[in-house]
Parts: sequence; C-alpha cells; structure tokens
Amino acid sequence: MEHQEHTPAHHGDAQDDTHDTHATWPAAFWATVHCATGCVSGEVLGLMIGVSLGLGPWPIIALTTSLALLFGLTLASVPLARRLGVGLGAALGMVWLGETVSILTMETVMNAVDYLMGGMTSGTVWSTAFWLSMAIAIPVGFMATLPVNYVMIGRGIAKHDH
Repeated sequence: MEHQEHTPAHHGDAQDDTHDTHATWPAAFWATVHCATGCVSGEVLGLMIGVSLGLGPWPIIALTTSLALLFGLTLASVPLARRLGVGLGAALGMVWLGETVSILTMETVMNAVDYLMGGMTSGTVWSTAFWLSMAIAIPVGFMATLPVNYVMIGRGIAKHDH
C-alpha cells in the first residue's frame, strides 16, 4: 500500500483516490488498533457507568455502543479535518462508513463477551467478573474486527494511512 505521508490513523475516506485499495494485514491491523481506541474507551466507560447505576444489559449495550461510536468517529474525524484543512462534517463524511462498520463489529463482539461472562451483570465494577470479562472481550473483539477491516480496505470501503 503506497503512503504519501505519515499521518494519524484513519479509515473510511473512500473518496480519496490517492491510495490503492489493495488490502494488507498490517493495514488492517492498524485500522483495527485505531478502531479499538474508540471502542475500548466507550466500552469501559459505558460498562462502568451502566453497572454502577444498576442498568440492565440492553441499556448498557446501548450506552457502550453509543459511546464507542462517539469516541471512534471523533477520533477519526477531528485529526483528519485538521490534517486536510476541512470542516468536521466533511471529515466525518469521509470516515463514517468504515468507522461505523468497524466499531459496530467490535462492539457487538465485546458486548456479547461482557454479557456472557457476567461482567455486564456483575453488579459492581469491583468484581472479578467485571474485569475478567473486559480482559477477554477486548482481544476477542479485536480479532473479530481485524478480518472485517481487511475486507473493507480491500474493497475500498475503508482506508488506513499509517
């Protein structure tokens, strides 16, 4: 994959014709690392808030997913807007599809693991189940999202510059 400059990670700007769409596993890996930054931030914060407030699984899933989308889309759009000198809306338009698919994949898997391992229903953030489920959910979510990003990069749906 040809790179014109070394920039913060982003993916999703399908309108950018300066890069080919040949997928590589390193590009998919870095796109997934980038995705994980927003997802893990939203997941941890959402779970901590939801469990601490005694929310049920569905409200916690809605909270974690909403926060992951907020953090992930922001982490992709703001640096891209600054780098390209465009508005935040234009940058969001470039990254939304790739970011959203990546984030929703990771969140679906992480939430499933958190729920199935009892972290989501542990009742307290101080329980072993809460942190053990998180420790398993993050790498499992990453591994599930890696091939998704590989396919999206290969099809030109997502980009990753690193």
